[in-house]
Amino acid sequence: MIFPTAAMRDKAVEWASSLPEPCVIQYGFNRERFVEEDEEEELDVVRRVKGWREQGNVVLLYVSFYAVHKNFETLTDALRLLKQKGWSVKLVTTTSRETTGDKEAHDRWQQRIDDHGLGDNIFEAGTIEHGKIHRLYRASDLFVFPSFTESFGHPMVEAMASGLPIVAADTAVNREICGSAGAYHDTFDPASCAQAIERQMQAGDERAGLTDPKQRAREFSWQDHTRKLIETFRSLVEEERT
Repeated sequence: MIFPTAAMRDKAVEWASSLPEPCVIQYGFNRERFVEEDEEEELDVVRRVKGWREQGNVVLLYVSFYAVHKNFETLTDALRLLKQKGWSVKLVTTTSRETTGDKEAHDRWQQRIDDHGLGDNIFEAGTIEHGKIHRLYRASDLFVFPSFTESFGHPMVEAMASGLPIVAADTAVNREICGSAGAYHDTFDPASCAQAIERQMQAGDERAGLTDPKQRAREFSWQDHTRKLIETFRSLVEEERT
């Protein structure tokens, strides 16, 4: 059995110790396919983000569909705390009610946003073509990833490849992917999340002790992924023959 992260493998073994010799082969990342070099008309959401930044806002980005395990509620509560401290913060997500499989939970999240008075601070951009979304990464200030259940987390690699500092939930998967290029918060603690975001906003280009995210992103390669898969399959074939 093959897993994309050691963290996922360990969790599976914890619940099913009889798994046949599970191995880890991390997914890859292809920057050339991620970046569409034909820079046509600017995306509406990118124009919106640039306008917010010109007005002095810090723009946070969370590339994700809406689901309960994505932990938007903790992030929303953290934004309320940041707003109370006087920060001008905007959160852009790629969520929409139409694309979620849990519309009732999405509606409860929207009610939470309204109850906190954050209607002007959170913008749902909806789905964006993969070949164009790098423009949104580049236009933003900070990437947030509060999700508490992932097998890998490709948006974190995309954010690192775009040079963005990352604030993520303190989970084994998130740490495995981001390493020292990410800052981490207690997963379900809005105050911890707000503090981690604030430290990065205060640090600006210094990134509050984080290592180069672009360098970290280069550690993920589909070529390496494919090579390791082939090696694993060959070894299994050899075992069957002997």
